[in-house]
Amino acid sequence: MFEASVSSTAAIAIVSILGDLDLSTLSRFRSEVLQAIDQSGPSLVIDLSSVEIFETVALGVVLEAVKRSSGREGSVVLVQPNSRILADLRVTRVDEILEIASTTSEAIEKLRREAE
Repeated sequence: MFEASVSSTAAIAIVSILGDLDLSTLSRFRSEVLQAIDQSGPSLVIDLSSVEIFETVALGVVLEAVKRSSGREGSVVLVQPNSRILADLRVTRVDEILEIASTTSEAIEKLRREAE
C-alpha cells in the first residue's frame, strides 16, 4: 500500500506518506516528491511518520529531492522516521545533510527560520 498527500504553506511543500517505500512504490514516491518541489517548493517536508518499510532505494529519492531543493535555495526536512529508517540514514550518513523533525509543525518552523 502507498498513499501520498501533498499540501503546501509559504514556499514549503509537504508530502505525507502512508504505506511502504520500496521498489514497487519508488516511482510514485519520486513523482510526488519532485512534483511537490516544482509546484510548491523550493523547500520540502517529507512526513515519514506512517511509513513502516523504507528500503534503501527510497534514499535515492530523498537525495534527489535534497539536490533539487538546494538548487533552488531550499532544504528538505524529514518528519519522524522510525528507528529502522533512522538507522539507514545514519549508516549512509544522509542524516548529516538533512534535518529530522519530530512533527510537521517543527519541520515547517525549521525551514522558515532557515529562510530568514
